Amino acid sequence: MPSAAHDITMLLRPLRLLVLLFVASGCTQVPEGVKVERPDEAARARQLVEGGDFAGAAVEYLRLAEHASPPREVNFRLRAAEAYVDAGQYDKAKQILESLDLADADPQFVTQKNVLSARVALAERHPVEALSLLAALPRPDTPSPLQMSVYRLRAAAYEETKAPLEAAQARVMLDPLLTDSREILENREKLWEDINEVKGPVLQQARGEAPDVLSGWIELALITQTQVHDPSTFKEQVAQWTSRYPSHPALQTIVPELVRSSEQLYIHPHQIALLLPFTGPLGQVAAAVRDGFLAAWYADRAEGAKPLIMVYDANAFNVRTMYERAIEDGADFVVGPVEKGAVAALVDSGSLKVTTLALNRYEGNSATIAGETVGPAIPRLLQFGLSPEDEARQVAERTWFDGHVMALVITPEGEWGERLASAFTDHWQQLGGKVVKREVYENDASDLSGPIKSLLNVDSSDQRIKSLNSTLKQKMGSESRRRRDVDFVFMAAVPRKGRQICPQLRFYQAADVPIYSTSHVFSGTVDREPDNDMNGVLFPDMPWILDSSHSESELQQSLAKDWPQEMTRYKRLYALGIDAYRVIPDLGRLGVHRFARYEGETGSLQIDSEGHIRRQLIWAKFINGEPQLLDVGAPE
Repeated sequence: MPSAAHDITMLLRPLRLLVLLFVASGCTQVPEGVKVERPDEAARARQLVEGGDFAGAAVEYLRLAEHASPPREVNFRLRAAEAYVDAGQYDKAKQILESLDLADADPQFVTQKNVLSARVALAERHPVEALSLLAALPRPDTPSPLQMSVYRLRAAAYEETKAPLEAAQARVMLDPLLTDSREILENREKLWEDINEVKGPVLQQARGEAPDVLSGWIELALITQTQVHDPSTFKEQVAQWTSRYPSHPALQTIVPELVRSSEQLYIHPHQIALLLPFTGPLGQVAAAVRDGFLAAWYADRAEGAKPLIMVYDANAFNVRTMYERAIEDGADFVVGPVEKGAVAALVDSGSLKVTTLALNRYEGNSATIAGETVGPAIPRLLQFGLSPEDEARQVAERTWFDGHVMALVITPEGEWGERLASAFTDHWQQLGGKVVKREVYENDASDLSGPIKSLLNVDSSDQRIKSLNSTLKQKMGSESRRRRDVDFVFMAAVPRKGRQICPQLRFYQAADVPIYSTSHVFSGTVDREPDNDMNGVLFPDMPWILDSSHSESELQQSLAKDWPQEMTRYKRLYALGIDAYRVIPDLGRLGVHRFARYEGETGSLQIDSEGHIRRQLIWAKFINGEPQLLDVGAPE
């Protein structure tokens, strides 16, 4: 089975690469009963296609079209358009497709045109347009290869618009049309991944309305999301599911793997050592993580004995000693340390003897374990934390899927700002975006007009006005203008600075430019009056902060009652502690299955091939000074 890293890489590639998946299947089919091609007439064009010279094939098909009469001419022009799509020359493909008059043509020619137009729309990152073109397809008489193209394109378009349930339905329709075993497996794994993108309550609602096969997928996902951590219960539930769906396609590969994973990969330690830096500047951070961890332990109602929790005061200077002591005391699982330096000291010591869930990232390129130098994936080490770089990368992905290309970046001076700017810029450029300009602001500055005017090129406009006034020897009634070559602003800021930056962006005529930020722009507590200044800002955050079903949970209410001041300041760290405890039984499953997720308080969690636990956050937008949860992928 492909690795988690492979899956994440595929998900993050630009859409123009994704579209290449459709090339292999082809989409141009000759209508049955219509003779449109003479023997060997297009042999040269087909040879060029087989050799990968799609542009050359397009030229050859157009040459043939010039000397052909309908329907042969239409057939050749459609083939030329398809070849240009395969070559990535979408403008030329569109010219051909827009020039075709198919008013009296065979309906299947119309289907071919719509499918090709949908491919172009997807390649140019217009998935909604692609869905509109495919809305009435396939027709009852559409040949199977064309039907496969329709459902592949529809699934990809729904995935790009963040509509995984609709994407899954398209893949359900595609499944019986496939004949290649590899394609069948890939489609079912992607279908399973799509289903697992959907939250439990939405799945519950959709189950009763779904067709039989899709309903089976939904029920299996619900069982997996709620019972996979308990092998005996999970196996019993799957047996009941099998009796309801005895011929379901998931039985061939997905279900056996799920059962095996539940039995073999379930982690249930007897004694957990919690290594946190209680002494020193991070003492309150450590206390918040500990209290969240223990709150989750107290609330754990799983069957069987709960693990014993042993707490150790561990920092970068004594972490090796504390780790060894924890192992001698009987720990068979370690959570921590939380400092980057402590994680590095522990990893570099080569003494990882049990599975260790570090609450920060190891930034070295390799490590020595038991005398062996290993790469980024370090044996027995998993890395979990609230990484700001991960958030910046998610902002890049969100803005890309929202259709933006040209970015402005404004970040604070210092290491934190550099880290976010670098993470965003690197990922944004990998996706195909462009950073037009970046500005840095001072953390303590009371006036940020300088960097904001520079960011928007307003200072250049001011200089032109001054120069013109000087030349004409009179004062002109012109006003400053900001640049018009950008789609959005990425702003790295804490609430205090965000409230300064946003009004000044509006003042300098950038009110129509969307602003994206990270979770750091929101304190975690609603403060309507000052946060009105950030109305319109979009940002990702954890469910613990944004989702009322989490924020109003019994566990969060209890923590807020017992530690009201600490919960206000360290709210996200409590969630980290909770997930650090709750995710332990699922770590084996997450590490093996690239589609597997754990729906936690800090986000939807997955493990990549390097042992990093990645968090997929949910999105909100400041409206009337309060974050309003957005439907995933559909900002206002």
